[in-house]
Amino acid sequence: MSCGSPMPRGEQIAKPAERETRLAGSLLWSLTPGGDHVQRPRTPPRASSVVRQPPSLTTQAPPSQRADPYRLVLGTWELNVAKSVDPPKSQTRTYEMTGPNLKLTDHIVDTDGHETVVVWSGRYDGKDYPVIGSAAFDAQAITASDAYRAAYTIKKAGKVVGHGTRVVSPDGKMLTVSGKFTTPEGQDVNFLGVFDKR
Repeated sequence: MSCGSPMPRGEQIAKPAERETRLAGSLLWSLTPGGDHVQRPRTPPRASSVVRQPPSLTTQAPPSQRADPYRLVLGTWELNVAKSVDPPKSQTRTYEMTGPNLKLTDHIVDTDGHETVVVWSGRYDGKDYPVIGSAAFDAQAITASDAYRAAYTIKKAGKVVGHGTRVVSPDGKMLTVSGKFTTPEGQDVNFLGVFDKR
């Protein structure tokens, strides 16, 4: 499956190969440590005084004060068939944390009634993590530019077969997954999946 694609099979379920290939995508953003510049107070020079160093300019804020890169996608999302392009009959996507990883599970029913479950579990660190349940791809890597937008790359046997983006709306109620991938038969497919937060 993929961490952010619309219909797994990807996410459009027109053909079995396409269906599995169309899942892709998820989100993350890199956090940059920050700190305040604090000037050293001026003190009269004394032979016995101890020189104090100013606080580090790269001190990180406590974890509780840093944004959680996964918080916006956690929960269950339902595919909005009317707003999606070449969608399956239905698709439910669930994001949950399992230890340090984000787990994405796609339950898809194509127009022929065939059900597919695709699972991906990993981090938004740009590294490949295995995809289970898809005949079109077996690994996915995700990075994020901010809390709302993520980019993903999907692979099959070590070869890149697709890529795309996953974007969360400003109000956090809509998830849009788009991208392009190549089916096992060599056909290029563009997809767009729009999900509503349940």
